This record gives sequence, structure tokens and C-alpha cells, in this order.
Amino acid sequence: MALLTYQLYANTNLIDMKYNCIELYQQEGDSQWRVIHSTWSFIRPMDMDFGSAEKIV
Repeated sequence: MALLTYQLYANTNLIDMKYNCIELYQQEGDSQWRVIHSTWSFIRPMDMDFGSAEKIV
């Protein structure tokens, strides 16, 4: 098993998002690594300004 953690910054033309990601990998019998669990969360959601997003529809 292997654990990967990282932060993803997604800058789009609608809203800029910042995420924490944790993914758990397991090596299978065919030597391939596969994600068996993934968790995503906002980085400090109390600091996010969700009101500035444009309406898509």
C-alpha cells in the first residue's frame, strides 16, 4: 500500500478552488497500482468566497 497526499489549485475562469487530496493505493497481483480510496476537501473553506462564482446556467 502507498498513501499520497497533495494540494491541488484549480484556477478556472469561473472560480478558483483549492483542495487537499488524500489517495490510498494498493498494488494488485498483476503489479499494477490502483486507487482504493480517495478523499477531497477544500483548503480552509472558511476563507473561501463562494459568492464570487458566476452563474453557469
